[in-house]
Amino acid sequence: VEAFCVEAALNVHAIVQELNVVNWTSNEDVKNSMLQRMDDWFFDAGDGDEGLVLPPAVIDAILDACMRIATAQHQVRA
Repeated sequence: VEAFCVEAALNVHAIVQELNVVNWTSNEDVKNSMLQRMDDWFFDAGDGDEGLVLPPAVIDAILDACMRIATAQHQVRA
């Protein structure tokens, strides 16, 4: 489980960095793209032999927290 969490954190961070544009926190298209990519990663990660299958409600809660953290970090750096 720990390895899965580390991999998830690294992938979420990479997605935010890759799709990061000026004022992304107020751009719904960019935020939706980030969420979709993150959701896809969690769904795909659960398909493998060593993946951790999470219920959709748990994934949604994780993604919501990830976006809150990414938004807060962006505002601190801006």
